[in-house]
Amino acid sequence: MLTRKTTTTLLASAFLFLLLLLLAWQIDFFQKDDWVFHKNIKMFTERDFSLDDWVAPTFYVQGMLALVFVKLFTLEKLPVLTLIISIGNFFLATQILERFFKLSLPTSLLGGILFLFNPIVLYLTWGFMSGLYFLFFCLLCVHLFLEAKEQSFSSKKHFLYLVVVCVTGFFVRQVALVLPLSLGIYFFLKKEIRPAFLFTGLFLVLYSYLQYLFPKTYAMQF
Repeated sequence: MLTRKTTTTLLASAFLFLLLLLLAWQIDFFQKDDWVFHKNIKMFTERDFSLDDWVAPTFYVQGMLALVFVKLFTLEKLPVLTLIISIGNFFLATQILERFFKLSLPTSLLGGILFLFNPIVLYLTWGFMSGLYFLFFCLLCVHLFLEAKEQSFSSKKHFLYLVVVCVTGFFVRQVALVLPLSLGIYFFLKKEIRPAFLFTGLFLVLYSYLQYLFPKTYAMQF
């Protein structure tokens, strides 16, 4: 059941989405590598699921989200999808501050708003770059970790959720390898051997997959 504070945060998220939606809907320009991501989504719609040689991130989860989105709207409206992700980041950041850092709701909302309207975040919101998509899974991982820690990791589902988020984040940007690695180091320091081996093993599996099996593009060589 949703708490009053969570409901308030959801309402604030909805308000901010509606406030920024018109701007996102009117975006008609590319940022940096947007052109190649748009090109790759067009390839996906034609059932070609290879990555363009100029795509540097692992991209597939972001690409699948976009593929579903363009079935409902159009390729030109992808900044709206990024806005949804950005608002999700606002929600997660606010929840982390309020629930786990024990800040008051107004202070947490202010922190979330400052995060959302950070010039770099706001700039990325108007495009289709992978940064905010990776950040979403990073914040989700932090939220799930703190929630599990709050409950003393009492259920196996906590570890399952973290594994799923780590793997999903990896298929947005390979830098998400830092998530299972960080969890592995944390549990080793806490001398909790099973979860330490679980996340260190996950890191090694994903790293090996990236090095030897993932279909690397030309841009990934740099």
